[in-house]
Amino acid sequence: MTPPGNDPPPRVIYVRAGATGGNGGEEKPFGSIAQAVQAAPPGSTIRVAAGTYRESVRITKPLTLIGEPGATIKGSDVFTGWTREGNYWVRAYTPGFNRILRGECRLGSNARCKLPDQVFIDGEPLFQETLLSEVGPGDFFVGDGKIYLGSDPTNRTVEVTNRYRWIEGVNRVGDVRISGFVFRHAGVDAQHGGIFDGGGPRWIIENNDVAYAHGAGIETNGDGAQVLNNLIHHNGQLGLAGDTGVGMVIRGNKVYRNNTEDFSTDWEAGGSKWALVKNLLVEDNESYENLGSGFWCDIHCDGVVFRNNRLHHNWKAGLQYEVSKNCTIEGNQAWENGFGYPLWGWGAGILVQNSSSCVVRNNLVAWNADGISVVQQIRDDHNATEVSNVRVENNLIAVKAIGVLDYALGWLSDTDNRTLYSNGTNSGDSNRFFREPTVTAQNVTHRVNYAWAGEISDIDRFRTTPGGGGNSQEIGRTELENVLRAANLPLQPERSSP
Repeated sequence: MTPPGNDPPPRVIYVRAGATGGNGGEEKPFGSIAQAVQAAPPGSTIRVAAGTYRESVRITKPLTLIGEPGATIKGSDVFTGWTREGNYWVRAYTPGFNRILRGECRLGSNARCKLPDQVFIDGEPLFQETLLSEVGPGDFFVGDGKIYLGSDPTNRTVEVTNRYRWIEGVNRVGDVRISGFVFRHAGVDAQHGGIFDGGGPRWIIENNDVAYAHGAGIETNGDGAQVLNNLIHHNGQLGLAGDTGVGMVIRGNKVYRNNTEDFSTDWEAGGSKWALVKNLLVEDNESYENLGSGFWCDIHCDGVVFRNNRLHHNWKAGLQYEVSKNCTIEGNQAWENGFGYPLWGWGAGILVQNSSSCVVRNNLVAWNADGISVVQQIRDDHNATEVSNVRVENNLIAVKAIGVLDYALGWLSDTDNRTLYSNGTNSGDSNRFFREPTVTAQNVTHRVNYAWAGEISDIDRFRTTPGGGGNSQEIGRTELENVLRAANLPLQPERSSP
């Protein structure tokens, strides 16, 4: 018997791909993760050996799932039996999940963002065409109950996504840990994740490699969720998603090259998007080369802290906080962001948009299309959100003009409501600026401006405004380069045009 006051040690259950007739012991492992989850007592640890597991796992009890190096969960199956039809190779296709056709695609795309089908040849994704006539080498098309390939699959491995998610919590189960897996190929739809905590509390998702979900890689809605030290990349819409959770922690992740399916970056796409979260901590992550913003919190986020993140080469803003309140944005490094949409302050390294009670401090913001932007709008979708009690202080901001309304620090309003400037609560001070003009071949000089109730060209005038602050100053090239070199940031911008 277990001595009073002592809990029995958690049971360890073993899984090895392809095993049969096992009981979960180390010598007789189960052959699938789902089988182990079903058999495991609550609180068990399930150890999964290297191998490929083509399954979708529903978690119904507190558990720890640990993948040994090489343990890979795939939402795809290997498809064989292809036949030649004219210029195509064809096979019958009935998806193994409900195809939910939704989302908003980028202007100019072929609208594939609404189609969750995925095909891979020898591990490489094929491009989904929405017209059969457009299919060529490296492409595929779905229609009339078939898949059409534009590349010869002979003697090659063709994988077709046939499952919606890799991992899903059921009935808000809490205290689940997922660690050490490679996740590939999920047909999850837009605004949802291939790994989903189901709203259950205290999930830990750590040290995984998460790629090729059609929607988001990881979705957390549960209180106290932790997403730690993962590689999250090449997902169709977003790397990270979530809403309603309280006290979530996003730390130590690399989030890169997401929005491969060309979703609209104004609708929802890029490295992340959270909504309705409270007391979210996002720190020590790197978010880069996403087709959208690096990190984005939108619609009634409250008490969010973005700290010590590296945000670079994202198509839109490095960091965007929108229609929300109570944020701290500090110690981040943002560079080479915003060149996909560099107009009127939208290409900022850090963007605070229609939000209140935020402090933006001690950040290094260099070589973005714009530096730091604070934007006031009238929002028909979520009513007017007044920008109030926003402080921008002790940041270093370097911008080289690209000739499209470039701002170092822009307090910007596109509405007749001027409370951004008149409510007396918004301020900037003790910021350091480096502004570098450019000269075109036509001998036209483009300069970086400041903005407070209009454009301001010189630092002395900007310092007389609440948004500039009397202690702000411009610095020289030598001081700038010393700071950039210490932070391992480029000493020169990589581009001087959008």
